[in-house]
This record gives sequence, structure tokens and C-alpha cells, in this order.
Amino acid sequence: MPLDNEFLKQVIETFKAELDENLQVITDGLLALEKQNNNPEELEKIMVGLFRSAHNIKGSSRGVGVLDVGEIAHHLETLFTAIQNKKVDITPEIITLCLQATDSMRDAMQAFSVKEPIQFNLSDLLSRLKNISPETSVIQKEVLPTAPISAEGAPTTHSVEPTVSQKRTNKSGPFESIRVSIHSLDLVSGYVEEMQLQKIAIDDYYNELVQLNGRTKQFIRSWKRTLLDAKALYSRELGEDFQKIYDSNVDRLTDIGTTINKMRKDMNFRINELRVLSNALQEEVRMLRLVPAANLLRELPRAVRDIANKLNKPVALKIIDHDSRIDKMVLEGLKDPIMHIIRNAIDHGIESLELRKEQNKSETALITIETIEEGNQIIFKITDDGTGIDNLKVAETALRRNIISRSVLESMKQEDVINLIFRPGFSTKELVTDISGRGVGLDVVKANLANLKGDVHVTTEIGKGTTFHLRVPLNLSTERGLMVQSSGQLFVITTGSVERVLTLAKSDILEIEGSQAIMLDEHPVSLRVLSDILNLDRNEDLGFHDHVLVVVIKRGLHIIALLVEEIIGEREIVIKPLQAPLINLPCVSGATISGTGQIILVLNSRDLLEKALTLTDRKGFVARDARAEASAKGSILVVDDSITTRNFIQNILKEKGYNVVTAADGQIAWDLLQKEPFSLVITDIEMPRMNGYELTDHIKRSRSLHDIPVIIVTSLMTEEQKRRGMEVGANAYVVKGGFNSAALLEVISKLV
Repeated sequence: MPLDNEFLKQVIETFKAELDENLQVITDGLLALEKQNNNPEELEKIMVGLFRSAHNIKGSSRGVGVLDVGEIAHHLETLFTAIQNKKVDITPEIITLCLQATDSMRDAMQAFSVKEPIQFNLSDLLSRLKNISPETSVIQKEVLPTAPISAEGAPTTHSVEPTVSQKRTNKSGPFESIRVSIHSLDLVSGYVEEMQLQKIAIDDYYNELVQLNGRTKQFIRSWKRTLLDAKALYSRELGEDFQKIYDSNVDRLTDIGTTINKMRKDMNFRINELRVLSNALQEEVRMLRLVPAANLLRELPRAVRDIANKLNKPVALKIIDHDSRIDKMVLEGLKDPIMHIIRNAIDHGIESLELRKEQNKSETALITIETIEEGNQIIFKITDDGTGIDNLKVAETALRRNIISRSVLESMKQEDVINLIFRPGFSTKELVTDISGRGVGLDVVKANLANLKGDVHVTTEIGKGTTFHLRVPLNLSTERGLMVQSSGQLFVITTGSVERVLTLAKSDILEIEGSQAIMLDEHPVSLRVLSDILNLDRNEDLGFHDHVLVVVIKRGLHIIALLVEEIIGEREIVIKPLQAPLINLPCVSGATISGTGQIILVLNSRDLLEKALTLTDRKGFVARDARAEASAKGSILVVDDSITTRNFIQNILKEKGYNVVTAADGQIAWDLLQKEPFSLVITDIEMPRMNGYELTDHIKRSRSLHDIPVIIVTSLMTEEQKRRGMEVGANAYVVKGGFNSAALLEVISKLV
């Protein structure tokens, strides 16, 4: 019957979950057995756990009809008994065979689920397990426990059946649990998200009601004044009729105002109650989806052992887990990236045994995995003590494989070169093996993490090793976002990446090395216009305001300031993935829906940072009227290798309306002078490549530039320096020790 079939499916699913748990216990026990140091108590504890799990699998599998799994479990159980009775010695070969048996049970379960024949030789496996211990039937009779096994892992001596009264009074404790299918949990999560959307819509309606209440109060006050004026003018002519009309209208308006105000208060109370309940429900559902990170980590020792044995490299795995819990979907998505990095570490990163001996390293390499929680994010830190990654080799490989051009490579910072390993098609290893190098590179790791709203960062040291930091959110449910406007469109930036929000005067925008920036905590931060990053038409009115709005976003070590037209505010959002053909929109991670049903794109902060920092067309933010004023006063070139001095002088001059361009040394300044007209040059003396004297001499010897005044700014003006300055043709000197803006501006006004 359909009901029976459905019930059988539920039983099979329950058995599969229990099978996975028991097989993981067996795997953990076998790996521990391989490392144990002949401690009798520890050995007994491990063997009891192994026997119990194999025995449970045997009984359950036969009960649901998965006979192949039951046969393997039966032979494993017998072998564990022989080991426990010291009739079989523990060897790496036996551990490997037992691990193969656990894999075969998984394969047999999968074949049973899809109603297909098994793809391995069951008879051969059972024969190999049986031949290890020829006394199978005898041992089986000797060690089958006659008493239940306690939770501590040792057989109990007796068992007491609870009385009827005890059965009636036993109640579920606060930590009792039941199995819930992922499908059911997804449905509940979906309902909670829909409820969140409705709550957001109600919030929007409430805000409209508040505005309506304010407008109503204003209208009532205005109407009352109008009626009073009318009463004063016409009451004698209209008499009692007007008085009745006046009183009636005032009463009605008062009732309307009172009703709307009461609705606002009641709605505010209900919204607050709904917010508390909704947040509590959302948190509970979020917690239901969280599983221990150890669920993934405990699978890794087996994988490391298999790969290390195949490559003949002794490798130890150290796991540091701080009892972190993470969304099951995120954890599942991390499995492939982490395994890929571990495979690469053992195959590419860790040296051969002979080479490690030559370098006086431990013969057994070490891979460490640590989980670190930071707010609503978790970092999986994967470290190996191998060769490290050679930046020079990375650059050569990127050029050889046409991943990057030489001109772009030369402009990159050294710390950014290492990130080329995440580009598609990158690999420094020519040999293709079945461990790694199968056409799937670290670009897939980065792409998978991006799908989880995460990212990856790598640090390395030659000869010491490499560390990968995989950063992902703890959960993928409801988030909070900052709503902004750019080019007349609304966008949302998740608040987890928002460092701060600023309102700045236009004079606070600095010109640094041909680009614009703002000072944040005494450090310059590059400024970009959000519409430029998103390839939208820039609002022509953007530059005509006295102040500008800036959102600073940070991701890992990178930080950028985004100029926007308007900041609407922070709000709760439910991010929905985009459907085809909008799946790969640049800088977009999904969409959310406003209370009015408007679809708003949610921006991907990682993509925003990458695109902003590599933006080639860096159009400055200067209003057209400000440009005209600056042009009228003339352009001034400020040359100093100190960014502090450049910014200080630049801000003084820009406040007075001058157009200012900066250069970090004399050579850069000389190149700029060949391309752009300047009315004045302010230069330091001591600078790399070309100092201030040499720059001044070049200017004064040039037929086209010799009329440009030059002011030398120096920390100490000796007679020798003044003489040298006069020789090269400097027009004025300003000493930094007595530096003030008035003195500098006075000198400039005389020269320009």
C-alpha cells in the first residue's frame, strides 16, 4: 500500500542516517587504533566503540533488508572481537582493510537506495576479512555481549526494566531530540522567510501611517485656523448655522486625528510584539540549521591518511575546533574546497621525505585546521609546513599561461601576486596526477566560496609553509543590509561588510597619485563612485552639493570608500538568489523585496572591492562649478615624498579653490609637467629619483616651462641650501619648521 511504501522510505532514510553516524564512529576508532600507544584502558575503550557500532549496523541493516551491509558489518564485528581478544595484531594493513570495508558499506547502501547492483566484489572483501581470523564462529560465540553497553562505552553488568509507574512519570528532558528531515526544515525556513517579508511590509506600512498621522495633525491645525478666521469674518451674517458647521467639522477632524493616532499606537505595539516573536522564531530556526563544524572536520583524518599513503608522504593532521556550529548548507558547501586545499597541500606543498630530511624538517609533515568565529562569520584556517608558494614562480606561470599581461603584472603589489593562483587555468605543476592537477584549480575553490557568500585569502612563506583562510557566514538566512541610492536606483549592501558611513565636505576628498581618497583613522582610503563601479550613468547633479555621502566597506585586508547619492538606512532583508539569465550579474549576490514589492539588488561586497581597486577609468569627483573656479585660479603641482605633507598642502590649497595635483617625487612631477599645464610648482628637496633642486633646474632650463614659479618647501633652510636654490632658479622658500597656511598662501598669491 502507498502508506506502507512511504513508511518504508522513512525507515530506510532513518537507517541511512544512523549508518553514516556509525561508520564515522568506526572510522574515528580505526584511526585512533592506529595511533594508540598500547594503553590497555584506551585500547579497550576504542574496541568497545568499534564493536558496538559494527553490531548496531549488523542488526539494523538486517532489520530493513540491506543484507550486503549486514554481511560486511558481521565480518567486521568478528574481526574486532579477535583484535579485542588479542588473537589478531593491529597492523596498518588491517586498518586499511577495515576502512575499505566502511567504504564498501556506504557503496552498498547507495546501490540499495537506487536499486542497482553493487559495483565491488563483495565475496572477495568478505573473504579477506574472514581470512584474518580463522576462528570466526568460536570467537563470535565468546564475545557477543549478554548485557547492554553503557553510554560510557563499557558493558554494564545488569539491566533493570523500569516499572509501570516509572514509565508514566518519565518525561522528555530539555535536551531530548528527534530527527527532522532537511526538506521539512527547509519548508519551515521558507515560511519564516515569508513571514519576515510580511513583517518588513508591515514596517513600511507603519512608516506610511506615521507620515499620514503627521500630515493629518498638520492639516487639522491648519483647518482649525482657517475656520476660526472664517468664523470671525462671517459669523454675524451666518449666525448659528455657521457655528454648527464649525463645531461639526472641528469635531470630525478631531475624531479622525484621534483615530489615526490610536491606530498608530496600536500598530506600533503589535509590530513590536511581532518583531520580538519573529526574531525569536528566526533565531530558533537558524539554530536548528546549525550543526557542529566537527561533522566535517572528523571526516578529514581519513582523507589525509589515504592521500598521504598514496603519495608515500608521512603527514599528521591537527584539528583545533572551538565547538563551532555552522549552517548545514554552508558546511556541505565547504567540503569540496577544504578537500581540494588539503589535496594540494599534500601533493604540491609538502616536500618528499628525502627533501624534508635535507632541510632538517620533521619527517612527518603537519597540516593544521583551526576554526575561528568572528561575529557572524567563521574562518577555517588551513596551514601546512611545506615549501610555501614562490611569488616569482606564480608570476612566471601566470605570464606563460596568458592569465595576465606583463604590464598589469608590473603594476601589481607583491602581496596581490599570490592571488593569481585563484585565476582559472592556473597551475604551477606540470605533472597531472589522480590526487590533484585534474583540470580543477583553486579558481573553483574561490567560486564555491563566493556561492556561500564567503571568500578565501592566502599567506605564504618560502620554506615555512602556506596558510589558507576560508571565511564564510555562519548561516545563509536573513541578514541586515544598508540601502543606498546610486544613479537613481536602490541597492543594498550587507551590513557585515560595512565599516562605517560618513558625511564629508567636498574639501575632505584628497588627490593622491592621480586618484581620489579620503582620510580614515589617519590612513588614506581610495574613493570610488558606486555608479562607476556598476557601469551606470553618473548622476550629473552629484557634484553640486556641499557635502557627499560615503559608505566604507571592508573585506579581509581590503577597504574602499564608495560615494553614493543617498543613504536610505539599515533594514532587515531576506536575500533570494537570482534566476537565469541574471545568475552572473557582476557585483550582485542576489535580490531582496521591499515591503511594497519592489525588487532591490543586493551587492556583493567582495566583487565591489575587487572591481573598485582595479578600476582603470578613475573619474574624479569634482563639481563642474568647482572645476571652473579652480581653473580660474590655476593648477598647482605639489611634489613631496611624504604623503602627510602632500595631503596637508593639498587641503590648504583646495580649500581656497585651487586645482591641485600631487606627485611623490621629482621624476613623476617632471613627467606630469610634460603633459599638463601648471601655474605653480611647490616642491620638497630630498626625494628619490629626482630631488627638488634637479626638478627646479629642469623647469628653469626648459623653453616651455621656465616661466613657472617654483616654491621650495624644506624642513631646514641653511645658507648652503638657499644658495643652491638660487642657483637653480627657485622663486621662493618656505621652511616647514615655521610652516603655516597664511605664509604659504601669501607667497602663492604673489607668484600666481
